[in-house]
Amino acid sequence: MPSRPARSRAQPPEPDVTTVDGSFIRTPKARLTAVDNSPATRTIEILSHAMPHRPLAPDEIARRHTDVPGWSVSGACLTLTATFPSFADAIDFVNEVARLAEKADHHPDIDVRHRTVKLSLTTHSAGGLTEADFALARLIDTLQD
Repeated sequence: MPSRPARSRAQPPEPDVTTVDGSFIRTPKARLTAVDNSPATRTIEILSHAMPHRPLAPDEIARRHTDVPGWSVSGACLTLTATFPSFADAIDFVNEVARLAEKADHHPDIDVRHRTVKLSLTTHSAGGLTEADFALARLIDTLQD
């Protein structure tokens, strides 16, 4: 059996420069990337490089929760459970979530049980829910439209 080539690990981000809509901006944790002009890409770039990671107050959580009605809030987690027609469809969804999460540098916990996928978002470094969690949830919701 032929061996698979080793996957290359992503290099650490280049400091200071990223491109959003063809223009350059300076951010503390940016990398030079080729991006398209879609709203999702612009949101991902902003989310991954400029999102403050302070925990949200309960009233802020309640307000933001109205933007992601399919998600539930429990403690410090924002959770979505989705059931798909087949296991393959569930895995396709997980792969799309993974692509968004990598671009955003914000990763949900993912649990796959046959056709059911459970995603849980929290910002561990902030000790609770932050705007980054709600921003990624809104992006994930676009995958299901």
